[in-house]
Amino acid sequence: MAAIDELERVDITVDGVTVSVVGGSFKGIPFFVEDYERGGAGRNVVSKQVPFSSSFIDEDLGGKIPSFPINAYLIGEECKAARDSLIAACNQDGPGELIHPFFGKFQANCIFAGFKGGRSGINYCTVELEFRPVGSSVDKSLSLDLAGDTKRLAKSIQQNSVSKFSTVFSIVGKGKAALDKAVAVTESAMDSIENSRSILATANDFISEIGKIKANAMVLMLAPGDFAARILNLVTATKEMFGITEDSDDVDEYLNMLNSMRGNESSETSAGQIESFTKVLTATQVATSLVDASFESVDEALECQDRISKAFDDLLETIDDVDDYMSLSNLQSAALGYLRDVMANMAVVIEKDVDYSCNILQLCYDIYGNVDRVEEIINRNSLIQGFFVLPGKIKVLSK
Repeated sequence: MAAIDELERVDITVDGVTVSVVGGSFKGIPFFVEDYERGGAGRNVVSKQVPFSSSFIDEDLGGKIPSFPINAYLIGEECKAARDSLIAACNQDGPGELIHPFFGKFQANCIFAGFKGGRSGINYCTVELEFRPVGSSVDKSLSLDLAGDTKRLAKSIQQNSVSKFSTVFSIVGKGKAALDKAVAVTESAMDSIENSRSILATANDFISEIGKIKANAMVLMLAPGDFAARILNLVTATKEMFGITEDSDDVDEYLNMLNSMRGNESSETSAGQIESFTKVLTATQVATSLVDASFESVDEALECQDRISKAFDDLLETIDDVDDYMSLSNLQSAALGYLRDVMANMAVVIEKDVDYSCNILQLCYDIYGNVDRVEEIINRNSLIQGFFVLPGKIKVLSK
């Protein structure tokens, strides 16, 4: 079989005569195909610079969205009618069947359509088309991506905070007392970051950067944009950036950091601007780390919810900037909304009656269907390490 015989064909009427040709159609409206492309292949990889180094990490966000640009044309006495029909099909709401001469038939949306003509061809019209295949979520209700919404909001607040600080902060013309206070607040913020992020205690670049900011705070403040970027890099630094593989409770560390920033300087002063800026960044990391956290039970998640609620409530009482207050309130709502959604699908702690002494391995298997969670039962019930469980009640997870 010749290769041309495997291409899709459509019926097109030219000057009253219907012919079957290698071409395309969209929603039943046919057209000749001059040439075509297939874009959007490959992976969507975002490279992020690792702060304090020349290294970077790659984040694979999945496959790129495919697209199918087509250069087409219409000819004959039916050219104008076919043009208007194709315009209507492209403007019509919803996807339709695309017949592509090389890639076959599939459902697609028309995301661009351009039409051109000229005096040299009254019954001739060129068409630029671009189609995007229908995604798997079409005609399905989309669940809210609460985790993604929370992270995106946190990222947006970080970017806005850096931009605002870079614009409004200045120590030019400030008195010595005000400058000394700004330096003291910066040093206190660096101490909070260093003492709270214990997982990064072995990261030399991280600790070194904290030392540089403390030693050169006054000079760095002369360039607010650079100063803000340095603080942002410190607050948002993760163990993955430094190749640290040990487990850590990032939510707990960021909550400790936020709770240690108890100062209440006026936002009208340089010290207050630095203090508020650092608090806002830390709060965004509390929300981001919450999304990445895992919980063994609803009780554990509830305890975290209470701590986050209190930390945000305490923070909001010290914020006198309206924009910051609204942003942090929205972030608190998004983060806790995500956590409530997680808890709705989590196991709860229940009590199980043990009527007679039994082997803890057998008890674990009867409850969970495996023996992988023996240590969990022992820890949850403060059992003495042993082989048997005595009669009574024992706390286990519902699933």
